[in-house]
Amino acid sequence: MEFYEHLQKEYDTNTIKKLQEEENKQRTYCVILNVNKYNENIIKDKIIEKHPFVKNGYYIDKNIGYDYLFSNGVYYYQDAGSMMAAYFLNPDENDIILDMCAAPGGKTIDIALKLKNKGLIISNDVNYSRAKTLSNNIENLGFANVFVTCNDLDKIKNFYKYTFDKIILDAPCSGSFMFRKNEEAAKDWNIEKVKKYAIEQEKLLEIADILLKEDGILYYSTCSLSKEENEYQIQNFLKNHAGEYELIELNNENKFYDGINNTGIYMMPFMYKCEGQYICILKKVCKTPLFFAKNSYFNKNNLLKNIDLKFKYETDDGVYLFNNHLNMKYFNTLRYGLKVYDIYNKKITPSLSLARYLDNLNSINLDENQFLKYIKGEILTFSNDIKIKEGFNIVSYNGINLGFVKVKNNIAKNLYPKKLRI
Repeated sequence: MEFYEHLQKEYDTNTIKKLQEEENKQRTYCVILNVNKYNENIIKDKIIEKHPFVKNGYYIDKNIGYDYLFSNGVYYYQDAGSMMAAYFLNPDENDIILDMCAAPGGKTIDIALKLKNKGLIISNDVNYSRAKTLSNNIENLGFANVFVTCNDLDKIKNFYKYTFDKIILDAPCSGSFMFRKNEEAAKDWNIEKVKKYAIEQEKLLEIADILLKEDGILYYSTCSLSKEENEYQIQNFLKNHAGEYELIELNNENKFYDGINNTGIYMMPFMYKCEGQYICILKKVCKTPLFFAKNSYFNKNNLLKNIDLKFKYETDDGVYLFNNHLNMKYFNTLRYGLKVYDIYNKKITPSLSLARYLDNLNSINLDENQFLKYIKGEILTFSNDIKIKEGFNIVSYNGINLGFVKVKNNIAKNLYPKKLRI
């Protein structure tokens, strides 16, 4: 079945015509700014306009590439529609949040920024390579409130019953909103793909129900126009859980396209400057039985006294600090909050994550020539007129922390990761 023929069953002719017109227009580009550390002046030359709802979201004229600002965690590329998760969810610093299908990490990043390193986010993806990408993106922005995991949640759901205050289910889907962004998505679309993903989405919603606590909020989204993956999916879930959930009304702001019977909204590219997204939010109103997982055993942190993070966790490859804790025994965890030290061959060095997390107040500020040497991985030499503290130091450029050096006799061994070197 051809795609627009499929849409004719559910959308009026005028809507389909507008969608077809949008498909021939240039895609939108947007970034989310790391407001934990920077203000918009740092990217002012790249901004076309501000996001209408998300304070730290900005439209740019085109993909500006992976420059040193991106590489050092100043901003992150994300569609303007995807940014709305944090806006609609309005997370609280006491929340324990699960992002079920999180890679590459946009929605986790938005919420982590809004929480300003408070709360706890379990950011999960079932695919290991995608989870690794997710972990790298989280590390790049320097978060202390995110655990990155790689789990089939169906296999561990009974260990975490009624645990999470908020759950994000950005469900795998047929991807018809991505046609303008990805030509392969358009070529690959077929009705069987829609049916396949609808089955998977139904299973994921049932897992979310088990994991969500009473009065918890479930944020469901797809990048599909097919109602089988959107309103019909939600309506079926509500039917199977009659009296257990209520729909949260989303403020339309005349920017969004209402789903059938107000079951969620569509962020249509002809109404709202984005690639497209379906969003629905449910509140769990039924009573859930009390369920307590065993407590984890964590020691109070005496490692870095100037960082207000209460718990420490050590692995074979590093030391992590974080605030809230949860029994992580059943999660396959790639990243436990903020990695402060790397351990390799029994040698301990500060992690790049720590440089991303800390401000630049005590860093060594490099000039342009030193900056270019640093990102190439070269040794830095400082004038004897300037006394540099021996040992590990953070280096920065234009107020942006780049990473660590190890200084001895004013000669700095470069610790910038090889994967980032130019």
